[in-house]
Amino acid sequence: MYFSYFQKNKDDQILKCLTLKRGEIIIDTLNIMGYAALHKNLGYIGTDFKDYFAFVNSFGSGNPHYLTLIRKKDAKQIKTGYIISSNLNPELLVYEDKADGKLKIFDFENMKDIDINDINYDCFIWQLSEALTIKKVTKSEVFIEYIDNDENVNNYKYNR
Repeated sequence: MYFSYFQKNKDDQILKCLTLKRGEIIIDTLNIMGYAALHKNLGYIGTDFKDYFAFVNSFGSGNPHYLTLIRKKDAKQIKTGYIISSNLNPELLVYEDKADGKLKIFDFENMKDIDINDINYDCFIWQLSEALTIKKVTKSEVFIEYIDNDENVNNYKYNR
């Protein structure tokens, strides 16, 4: 990703943009904001997977981290929602799906979502990243741990 500044006309305000590039080739412009905006407000990589990355915007502290899962080769948006957690080996992404509001694990190896909406959490969605953890992953299962507000440890198992 590449930060740059531009001005279409000499009388226009200066803008800041975040661009996805491969070498010198621009694949896509991910975000554009005013010159004075903080770099982090343009967005950042939440998790860098092999062929994808979780592009994240938090819009200030205490807010959920908005997620766009982007394929690197062409900037195609694969998923949108709120990022909760991730795992790199094997590649998994825990998120709340923007389309239906459900908690899911995206399994990159199998290219499918695993519904984990049975987790009865007692916190705000932005607090889940602190309370929910991928504990173990096997070829056939994902083990999730959720610690509730009373510090009870809740364990869940999902088939891949």
